Order: sequence, then C-alpha cells, then structure tokens
Amino acid sequence: MGYHWKKEIQISISKRLSHEKQIINISQTVYVAADFSKFNKDVAIQVCPVNEVDMIITDSTLSKDTINHFTDKGVQLKIVNIKYAE
Repeated sequence: MGYHWKKEIQISISKRLSHEKQIINISQTVYVAADFSKFNKDVAIQVCPVNEVDMIITDSTLSKDTINHFTDKGVQLKIVNIKYAE
C-alpha cells in the first residue's frame, strides 16, 4: 500500500482491492500502518480517499510536509520511534 497526495490511499495489487474496500466499508475506524517509504509513491489503484482514514501509524522519519498534509486534512497521526537494524 502507498500514499500519494494527489492519488489518495492506493494499493498496487489489484486482486486485493475489493477485499480492502469491503473491509473499509464495514469498519467503524480505519487505520493505516505504513513506514515512511510508503508515502509519496504513485501506484496504480486507489483504495479509499484520505478523508475515510481515521489514523495513520508511521515511523518518525516521515517528512514534516507529509505530516502537515495529513493533519491539515484532519487525519490523526501516531508517530512511533523505530530502531532499524544496523
């Protein structure tokens, strides 16, 4: 799964698309868990618009511009510190 500001929440595997949309449609709360490498990517298929996402859980290396983009749209962000293997 990836996110691009202009394309909204997207997924690159079309076979999973219908399952993802069904899960989102029946969910009371929608969470997205993605590390910084999944943002600002242009992938083929939109799963849902960002206004359907309640919270994004991501790592602390996400850019300030991307963080501001989501908070400006009312999406909560949970930033976690991750220690990557050396």
